[in-house]
Amino acid sequence: MLDGVEAGPIETLPLDAALGRVLAVAIESRLTLPPWDNSAMDGFAVRASDIVGASEQRPATLAVIGESAAGRSTKVEVEMGTAVRILTGAAMPRGADTVVPVEDTDAPMGAADLPPHVQILASRPPGAHIRRVGSDLRMGYPLLALGTYLAPAALAVAAAGGHATVDVHRAPRVAILATGDELVEVGATLKADQIPDSNSVGLGAQAKESGAEVRPLGIAPDNLADVVDRLRVGLAWADVVVVSGG
Repeated sequence: MLDGVEAGPIETLPLDAALGRVLAVAIESRLTLPPWDNSAMDGFAVRASDIVGASEQRPATLAVIGESAAGRSTKVEVEMGTAVRILTGAAMPRGADTVVPVEDTDAPMGAADLPPHVQILASRPPGAHIRRVGSDLRMGYPLLALGTYLAPAALAVAAAGGHATVDVHRAPRVAILATGDELVEVGATLKADQIPDSNSVGLGAQAKESGAEVRPLGIAPDNLADVVDRLRVGLAWADVVVVSGG
């Protein structure tokens, strides 16, 4: 049945209109993500050498010199004996090489005033709780292959890689024709020898579920001329005409 079937023409769509389509051109990342080293935790950005051996019994006390939040990074530099309060996703300040989660300090969790000092209650090695530049994506990295079905997750990946539009195949056009003197529209009052056209409803739903655009051609009586006329209308628009009946 698939012999001779070809993919439909290509069109460019914004991401919010591309759900359920098939990618016609493979895409690569246009961005590097994260674009800078950032914190994976709420806590304090410090120098690992300042907290070697820190514990609840022997905390390391550091002066808090600023705060870095997502979208509001700090310009201060962490030097020996200092720390910067940092929130998840915020850029790492210069001089800091590790993040101590707030749970491992004496600072309160949640919204709070910036403390003048913080006690670090656990040692952390360099690089702890830091998401490095490009650890998610790098510019030019393959994102989605040709032929990818664009489910919600795939659209999110395209967006993360800097794409606002994608090249996709046009949705297949499916026309549905029911035939038979005994058929009537669904919901109509049945007369003798009549049944509702339930097949068109089910076939149309299956086609839509598969990503097609559907157009009903109505019910053709058992009359060759009527059937041919409706087929001509369908074939002028559709990629496929599905006929249900004799």
